[in-house]
Amino acid sequence: MESIPVTTNHSEMIEIGKALFSEHKEFYSNEVRLRSITDVIDAEMPNATREEKQDVFFRSLYNYWVYGNSIKEEFGFDFANKTHEEKMEYITYRNRFLYMYHLNDPQTRHILDNKWEAYNLMKRYYRRDAIVIRDESDYDAFCAFVKEHPRFVVKPLGMSGGKGVHKESAENTDAKTLFRQILDERGELTAKYHYGNASAMMLEEMIVQAPEMARLHPASVQSIRLVTIRTGDKVHFWYPRLHIGVKGDFQSNAAAGGITALVDPETGIVTSHGWCKDGSEYEIHPDTDIPIRGLQMPAWEELVDIANDLMRNVVPEIRYVGWDLAYSDKGWCIIEGNWAGEFVGDQLSAERGLRKELEALIGWKPQQTYWWQA
Repeated sequence: MESIPVTTNHSEMIEIGKALFSEHKEFYSNEVRLRSITDVIDAEMPNATREEKQDVFFRSLYNYWVYGNSIKEEFGFDFANKTHEEKMEYITYRNRFLYMYHLNDPQTRHILDNKWEAYNLMKRYYRRDAIVIRDESDYDAFCAFVKEHPRFVVKPLGMSGGKGVHKESAENTDAKTLFRQILDERGELTAKYHYGNASAMMLEEMIVQAPEMARLHPASVQSIRLVTIRTGDKVHFWYPRLHIGVKGDFQSNAAAGGITALVDPETGIVTSHGWCKDGSEYEIHPDTDIPIRGLQMPAWEELVDIANDLMRNVVPEIRYVGWDLAYSDKGWCIIEGNWAGEFVGDQLSAERGLRKELEALIGWKPQQTYWWQA
């Protein structure tokens, strides 16, 4: 790795990318991992030739092994047109762990990565019922749960980014058939994605949004991504973002195609236009015609109080968390907490890399220049 030359010449990057592909054949022999890259290229470049897509593939490999960016960041951060110095400003998919392991002890990761463990620890802030099903022995618990909550949300444990999350209904459905169908999804999801293991499925009572948030897009649960970073006794809110669903989709997060907009951490007021991962920008929601900039998030002080309590008292051993929260008819509630949440949305919103800003906030910077250095 020490011998990779720094270059922004696309032809040179492509040739180096080919060499890296050959050097790491075992890494790229995983068909699911390989498909996760090519599927994004196909989606981003639908009219490109096979040769053009191959060039982008190898160029992205060069950027990954030097800067640590994912294929989605390759397009989102427009790395094709960035200088070396500009690329070095970004907190990427891989180099974020330099900061995660400084802020968070890796031994604490299970607290948030295991959705069931997190739910039981912070149940009072989830404000809803949930169960986990792993095998046939959980059928009775499943029946009791769906009797109380016939419409519910399914989340695979061990997956992130909204993968495998969907609504289900036990109304007018054979319970045994539905139970087995949900269990069967475990293997399908594990085979589909190259990371994560859907070893069990978590079923959650539906979040009922308060009218203030439901009006933005009734079909989805709008959420706030509140990244919290604790330095000493001070809890900082790092580029809070509002996620709003579109086109009747159930999920509102950016990964699912929702609209994202920046929120002022002091006031809870949306300060930017909305944008989607495909590059679309919106001053007005395309489905509900509601202006996005200037929206006031309800009960913002309550959200701030919850975040402070979580970081100081509930999970004090973790200094960085990307919280997803929704404003329900019971108040602000946790959707989930992310131990190693990515820094994609904030940098896309800011339209620049935020690496130096993060280092200034936490008063620390890595000794190594690149993510892969020991």
